[in-house]
Amino acid sequence: MVTSLIWAVIALSQLVLGVLFLAVPQVMLPSMGVEGWAQGLRYPLAMFSARLLVTGALMLLLRRRLQGNPLAIDAMIAVQAIDLVAGIVCGLTGIINVGAAAMPMVNAALFMIGLTWIRPVGKSLFRHA
Repeated sequence: MVTSLIWAVIALSQLVLGVLFLAVPQVMLPSMGVEGWAQGLRYPLAMFSARLLVTGALMLLLRRRLQGNPLAIDAMIAVQAIDLVAGIVCGLTGIINVGAAAMPMVNAALFMIGLTWIRPVGKSLFRHA
């Protein structure tokens, strides 16, 4: 039950972010500490949104089959780790405002903790053949 709930919360967050980055990127970017919105970013952000939407949908479909599919959990742990490291690096180098980007980075850390907690014990990381 808890596993399914944690997975569903993360899946829904991916879907919401996908919709928001597709529909209102000019609001999302400043809310994450990115200054200087340019209309030319709409296309790469739409591609990013497509990946969020598909990932969120797949996560919802896999929700009841997680114990037999640790690769899905490992993949999302990797996504969250990359998000967190990118936020830290961009914050430390002054590319983004750390205060504005703190919430997404805390989310990534919390999601990683939750995903690690629900990960099946005894399954070797990235050995899913």
